[in-house]
Amino acid sequence: MRSSSLESKTIRPGTYSFYHSDRRPMSSVYRQQPAKAPAKNKSRLLFTIVVVAVAVFGFSIFRNNASNNTVANNNSNKSIKSVPAVLSGNLTKDSKPAASENNCAGNTLDKMVLISISKRHAWACEKDKQVNDSAIISGMESVESTKTPVGTFKIYGKVKDTVLSGTDPTTGQWREPVSYWMPYHDNQYGTYGFHDAPWRQSSDFGNIDPNSMNGSHGCVQLPTNMAKWVYEWSEIGTTVIVKS
Repeated sequence: MRSSSLESKTIRPGTYSFYHSDRRPMSSVYRQQPAKAPAKNKSRLLFTIVVVAVAVFGFSIFRNNASNNTVANNNSNKSIKSVPAVLSGNLTKDSKPAASENNCAGNTLDKMVLISISKRHAWACEKDKQVNDSAIISGMESVESTKTPVGTFKIYGKVKDTVLSGTDPTTGQWREPVSYWMPYHDNQYGTYGFHDAPWRQSSDFGNIDPNSMNGSHGCVQLPTNMAKWVYEWSEIGTTVIVKS
């Protein structure tokens, strides 16, 4: 927000069947038979052909199943080796910082509000102690006048129940009633500060890309409960540091 004033993210092991045949020794299959029994010779020949066919078929099935077992074992081994890679996927460099990270470390000021535009977040610090934090909505980056200015500033006013209004190239004229307004910076485009945004959804805070057309007019918008807390906690002169 800006105004010109204070109002303004198995291979299953399986069961394999092994086919086999209870065939006799090959020598008995081809043993010569008496000449007087040609019919019996034909029967024995037919039986031999059947036995050999079954044996060949059985061996073929056995070999195929043995090959499948080898493939299954190889795939199973590959599956086991891939587990560490899957687990390590949780540890990427793009992961958000742990909630316990102290963003106030190194601060020596009694009270300071730190804003990160890229992280879309605000932290309230008392020296190196982090006392509160919240998701935010910052300005639209598409036009210079609607960007949230980066730098070090100081809160110079605290007003309740006012109306912020102004005009900019992205949305034209606007007029927005707020409950808490804490200006901290003025430039050629207007006034910038903290305020609540009752027209926003709770899920908007921290989830609106500054490069979109849904950001603020340059102010740092806070959920109503956080705006109230900052209003009551801060003092005139409290330092505000805004980082990209």
